[in-house]
Amino acid sequence: MTKYKKLSANEYEVTETKEEKTIIKLDFVETDIAHKDELIAGLQQGIANLEAEKAELVTLRKELKKL
Repeated sequence: MTKYKKLSANEYEVTETKEEKTIIKLDFVETDIAHKDELIAGLQQGIANLEAEKAELVTLRKELKKL
């Protein structure tokens, strides 16, 4: 169902309402959760690797500044 409301000479408000139904299978949700967990773990490992590389660079910078 769509409703229209004139706001001004050039503006209108359009309100659309609709009923949507979706069928979701539990095994899909479980698989998606597991996949997201894997992605999160991968990102956390990637962050840890970047932090380690950064620490090495900071150490290198300190050593170079001593020269």
